[in-house]
This record gives sequence, C-alpha cells and structure tokens, in this order.
Amino acid sequence: MSAPNDRAPERRAPQEVRAQLEQLARPIAADIEERHVRDEGRALRGLAAPLVAFPAAYLVLTWLFALVGVDLRLSWALLLLLTVFPVALRIRARTQAARALRVRDLQALRLLEDELELSGRLTAAHDFSSEREPDGFMLAAMHDADRRLQAAQGRKPRPRQTESDNAAPRWLASVAALVMLYLATQITPAPGAVAGGGGEGRAAQVAAADEPKDVEDTATPTDEQPPVAEPRTPRRAEQDAGDSSAGE
Repeated sequence: MSAPNDRAPERRAPQEVRAQLEQLARPIAADIEERHVRDEGRALRGLAAPLVAFPAAYLVLTWLFALVGVDLRLSWALLLLLTVFPVALRIRARTQAARALRVRDLQALRLLEDELELSGRLTAAHDFSSEREPDGFMLAAMHDADRRLQAAQGRKPRPRQTESDNAAPRWLASVAALVMLYLATQITPAPGAVAGGGGEGRAAQVAAADEPKDVEDTATPTDEQPPVAEPRTPRRAEQDAGDSSAGE
C-alpha cells in the first residue's frame, strides 16, 4: 500500500489550466511589445529617402523660382532643420505603429516553448482547454502542461538576434542631401530680383520704368519777326514830302 506522499498530484480543471497559461503568457507578451517599440524607435533603417526629400524638393523649387526672379535661398541653420524634420516624422510614425502591436497569448507561449524546448506542449494545452468535452488525450496534455508551469514561471524568451542595419544608404543619402543644399544656395535669381520678395521688387521696377519722366521745358522761343512797313496812302505820301521840303 503506497504512502499518501506517493500519490499523483491532483489534476486541475481545464479552465484552471487555461487561466494559469494565460497568466504565464501575459508578462511575456508585454515584454515583447515593449522591446518591439524600443527597437523600432532606435532602428535607423528606411531613413535614406526621408533624408533627401526636402533637399531635392528645395533644389527644384529654388531653380524654378529663380527663373522668374524670386530668391528662395535660406540660412544653413534653417535648411538643416527642415532636412531632418521628415526623418523625425518617419521615426515617430514608425514608433506609433509599433505601439499598436499586440502579441497574443499563443504567440507568447510559443516563444516560451522554443526557449524551454517543450515542443508545443503549452500551446496544445491552451487549445485543448477551450474544448467543452476534452478526451483522455487532451486531459493528459493539459495535465502535462500543468506540471511544467512551475518550471516556466518567471522565464522570458531571450531577444532574437536581428540583422544589423546597412549604413551605406544613409551615408550616401547624407552626402547627397548636403550636395543638393549647397547647389540650391548657389542658384542666383534672374537680374532685377529682390531677396525675400523678388516678385514684388520686379513688379515695382517694371512700373517705374513705364512711368513718364519729368522733362524740362526746353522749347526755344521763336525768332521775332521784323516789323512790316505799313503801306502809305497818297495823302500820307504828300504829307511826308511836304514835311521833308519844309525841313530843308
């Protein structure tokens, strides 16, 4: 007759086994989600395109506006700030998307099984616990998982090794961005442009050129005509002749 200590441990109900498995999986799932957010925030992959987005657009716009006399050249401090702004937006969007990740209990248990080399026993027991009428094989699987829960308590899967990011595209994008910014600052607008408001300055110059200039009156007076001798009548001629003889 066997002693009481030699009895097999009492088997738990399927609902109790499922609750224990879920309690084991939740901290593992939370840890995976937290690490995913942290990794996505620190990852530098996929940043080459946002890095050259503003310099390329700025170079094209500066050249187009220079054709019509508008000067779009900015300070280097502002240009660098606008260059890194799309990169910051990309990282923020990726981090927000990572926060939306939700790890299911089965996924967390599967990772723990790989860590402890349990060959799917925990996930099988989790699936069998949802059966209304489990058979003997299912009950045995749940009992086996229940016995292994004690060894799995507090264990977390080790982080998986991720491939290192290739830094070459980012270096090339950085050099290309600086070159495009430099070329944009060397573009001079068409003659007659005014920095910071070339369109208005050019319009003012055109309007000023169309206005008539004040011209001094340089008209010369017309030459005075000599007085014309009045025709003398016969009587006036006789009087003049008499005056002439009297004078003699």
